[in-house]
Amino acid sequence: MRFRLIDTGLNKPSMNMAIDEALLTSKLPVLRFYGWKPAGLSIGYFQSTKNFNLKNLKKHNVDLVRRPTGGNAVLHDKEVTYSFIIDEKEMPKSIVESYKMISKGLLQGLKNLGLNAAMNENVEKGEKSAVCFNDTSWYEIIVNGKKIVGSAQKRVNGKLLQHGAILIDTDVEKYCSLFNNCNKELINKVKQRMTSINDELKKIANKNPNNKNGFDGFLLTQKTLRDTPTGATPVTPRHCCWGFNKRKNPAMAETGGGLFRRKPPVGHFLYSKKCPSPAMDGWIFSKKINYQIVKQAMIKGFKKELNINFEESKLTKEELKLAKKLESNKYSTSKWNFAR
Repeated sequence: MRFRLIDTGLNKPSMNMAIDEALLTSKLPVLRFYGWKPAGLSIGYFQSTKNFNLKNLKKHNVDLVRRPTGGNAVLHDKEVTYSFIIDEKEMPKSIVESYKMISKGLLQGLKNLGLNAAMNENVEKGEKSAVCFNDTSWYEIIVNGKKIVGSAQKRVNGKLLQHGAILIDTDVEKYCSLFNNCNKELINKVKQRMTSINDELKKIANKNPNNKNGFDGFLLTQKTLRDTPTGATPVTPRHCCWGFNKRKNPAMAETGGGLFRRKPPVGHFLYSKKCPSPAMDGWIFSKKINYQIVKQAMIKGFKKELNINFEESKLTKEELKLAKKLESNKYSTSKWNFAR
């Protein structure tokens, strides 16, 4: 299936929601990635703004925006946000089953980063929270029992829109402070149910018995050999998805299955022709996962699991014009954001 692949980069929360709605006019399906500047608290279509601490939103420079989709409030800050837009007829009629289908791509994307991710198939009934990452839903993605991706879906005019946050890092105290019911109990509860990519990879690295001095960085699969930058040093490591320093001032950097003569600098690409799996087609050393690394892992995940052929694209003039109109007349207005 042909998909447009769009990266709109960093935008204001109101513009991000406007672009998602504007892309519902696309003739081809769309997988879009984006970030938030400033950070945003997106609230579900049906949520009341009475739940939120407006003083703390201003204090932390977080913009509030109401999504066109349902669900609970999400703090968008250190993450990759995706939106998946397609004709409704191409997806299962059941919302739960369409979540499952899209989750397959997200799941494989996280596995490409070395995480033991799974689909949530054990949803407990009980009192619902206004905090998205304090609740779990069918087929959302979890790692070690904790929620790492929060998604919401809407169907309108024959189109399906699903968008969600893939957490790179977390600040639970900041997140919870944006709610009027914030207290130590809520913070502790959210910490038990919410995690991030960097948190989980750090746990993996620190569990290794050879990593006596703590976490230092990751060796990740990101690019293919044809993308090898000029001057990159080819090596032949065995497989791993993370790395660390053996000593505080090491002469060696050790992976899960092989050794490098010295630790590569951050951003230095290390390529191997002997890859243990199709997902592992190159190596990059990084202190922490970043937006581009996560995005590339997700693209590969969707391509593999949903059999998608991507065509890199940009917003058309018509889509951009519509998005600007929607931002001005809808998503930046009090009438929309504080309707409830």
